[in-house]
Amino acid sequence: MNTTYMLNKLMHPSSDSSSNSDNSYKPCTDYEVEELWHYTLPKIKSETPVRSVDVNGDGIEDVIIGYGTGADQADLPLYTCEMYFGQSGPCAGGVLALDGKTGALLWQEWLKRSVLKLDCSYDVTQDDVNDCLVSGESGVGT
Repeated sequence: MNTTYMLNKLMHPSSDSSSNSDNSYKPCTDYEVEELWHYTLPKIKSETPVRSVDVNGDGIEDVIIGYGTGADQADLPLYTCEMYFGQSGPCAGGVLALDGKTGALLWQEWLKRSVLKLDCSYDVTQDDVNDCLVSGESGVGT
């Protein structure tokens, strides 16, 4: 199905019985965005989709981000980690969790390699909270 056809069906639903007769489709311009919170991610890149899991148990999905910094590509000395990221190393990538309600940093785990895949759909530890499985360049080491 081509994109033009899909957009036309969404923007201008026909009156036949197979279409949505209540005209509940709205163009994206009819919605307003309200900022709830923001968080600045310094000097990182991400090739990983953002995931959501309620990690702090407050009933609100929290934001999980896998990332890289490029430090593993450049073979930089460890003092670079302190200089740019405020920690001793490793600092080539990692995973962080942001509170879904406030945007505050819940936790952050630094890794020796960039994160490329992040799957938070399983409760591996059987504690009623989904765990995040991380993989990436060179298998990702801690």
